[in-house]
Amino acid sequence: MLGRPTRGWALQDWQEVKSRLYSPNRNGAKVPMTAAAKNRNLPMTRSAQLAFPAVICLLPIVALLRPQGLVPLGVAAALALLTDRAVRARFRAHLRGPLTKTLCCLLIWAALSAAWAPHPFGSLLLVLQVAGVMIAGTLLVAGFECLDDETRRRAIVALVIAGPALLLMAGAELLSDGVLARAVRGWPSDSTFNPVIYDRTAAIVAIISWPIAFTLWRRIRPRAAIVFLVLVFVLLLQLEMAAARGAFVIAGAVFTVAYWKPRASLLVMTAAVLAAILIVPPAMIATGADRELPAVAADLPQHSPSAKHRLFIYQFVLGKIAERPLAGFGFDSSRAISGGKTEAFAGAPLLPLHPHNAILQIWLELGAVGAMIAAVLVILVLRRLLAFSANPGPAAMASATFAAFTTIALLSFGIWQNWWLMTAWFATVLVGFAANVRPLQDQFEA
Repeated sequence: MLGRPTRGWALQDWQEVKSRLYSPNRNGAKVPMTAAAKNRNLPMTRSAQLAFPAVICLLPIVALLRPQGLVPLGVAAALALLTDRAVRARFRAHLRGPLTKTLCCLLIWAALSAAWAPHPFGSLLLVLQVAGVMIAGTLLVAGFECLDDETRRRAIVALVIAGPALLLMAGAELLSDGVLARAVRGWPSDSTFNPVIYDRTAAIVAIISWPIAFTLWRRIRPRAAIVFLVLVFVLLLQLEMAAARGAFVIAGAVFTVAYWKPRASLLVMTAAVLAAILIVPPAMIATGADRELPAVAADLPQHSPSAKHRLFIYQFVLGKIAERPLAGFGFDSSRAISGGKTEAFAGAPLLPLHPHNAILQIWLELGAVGAMIAAVLVILVLRRLLAFSANPGPAAMASATFAAFTTIALLSFGIWQNWWLMTAWFATVLVGFAANVRPLQDQFEA
């Protein structure tokens, strides 16, 4: 429950957010509204009204041409949303919630671990950056929860347009050998084009395509959503990132199962992720299974150097985790672990900038303490997803988005990269927003 402020501007904020989140029932008494049925009586400020639709319109462009731009995009939208009283009140309520408190515990432990990290100042600086992304992301969530009816309608239209627009722009980029990407990044027009520059784009598309498809399903028709997802998969086939394709396929399987058995599938997914965080790394070290990974890598086909490299990385990282299992080597220490630059084979260091696995990176840098905090975070996130279990459609969409993000996090990217964390926040907002999009026929009946 939201605590009631007693004086000053905080009381004004509380009165406004209460008018948006509560409405009178037939007897005149004010009752809380569900997220899907909020009927807000007060409009948002002009800048807050523009923020959410603008973010959705710009998201495809930024994701395609400069994914690192997701951070300034999210921060700019958060600052615009701060002008709205109801958003500020909702933001303060989130700060008192268990999810934000757990994130703060993780950041505090990360800051403490900087004391034994190889580069303490750099680690503390990264902690501040991650904290900034968390604040901006929380504001985005608070803003989505306080959308007035007009802004919500505009945002729905923007999201319906954003998905196809992203596919069209991506297709044009591939056919033109990245003409826009070259211009944005300042590359010469005669330089060799390599689709690997769209790896981050592929990851973002594999994740956010599910809430976009669900919005198309509800606002257009199911056939439009299916066509969109098929075209997304065709696009991913043209890009270099195999992890994004795998994540998309896994997310599709999760969507199917979750639509059929939403609650059971979410519980199974929770148990699987918790086991992967808390049990698998210590068990592999205790049983010596990590020492078998190079032999497994040797049996892989020669055309799979990336998969082979990852197995060598995982074997090396598990060995380092065994050296400091409780507290780890310090926040953001992966790039400076001793022995990490030794090559497993030509051009393949045992540990590049990060382990390419979020769970192993947490264990390596923050130890068992960080892993336990991460497990609590997973429980809180999936508990939020369980709120969708009464409705198979939103539950399946949310589960698929979570599965896509988790799969990529276990195979690619450093977990503390700001653009990657902002992707998680954008995905959270889009899932919550799409889950509350009403089918068109329901609105006509209303």
